[in-house]
Amino acid sequence: MYAAACSIAGGATAWEIAIKLNLDRGNVSSDLNSLVKAGRLLKQSGRPVRFFSPDEFPTCSPSIQNNSERSLYVDGDRYDPFVRMVGYESSLQMQIKQAKAAVLYPPNGLHTMIIGRTGTGKTTFAHKMYEYSVHKNMIAPSAKFIVFNCAEYA
Repeated sequence: MYAAACSIAGGATAWEIAIKLNLDRGNVSSDLNSLVKAGRLLKQSGRPVRFFSPDEFPTCSPSIQNNSERSLYVDGDRYDPFVRMVGYESSLQMQIKQAKAAVLYPPNGLHTMIIGRTGTGKTTFAHKMYEYSVHKNMIAPSAKFIVFNCAEYA
């Protein structure tokens, strides 16, 4: 049923398919993810998530890949814990640069507060900053990673 909608150049999002076929986006997304698991469609990471037919996928952007398979090393030698985050090469690029700058700011880095809605990945992002700090010897490997949820104290 969705194959016709997926023939859109550059793949299609669940939202585009839902609008085109007058269906609920959540149901379309669930069905598309089932097709990905079955190997009948391929999925681009990032936002928005785009779905492609297997014959269309190889001609797509090189940024289309499975994030879990992405190496933690950039250019084969520079360790970067942020590299596996969705948005590393797109939507989070500026935030990652700022986080790295905050970690490396002389002499001991900058205090950082990460704000955003529930479920947006603030703790994950903070943990990546922690890993980067340890790797760059800004903090000791034995230093604990502690999450302080400001909403609990509001």
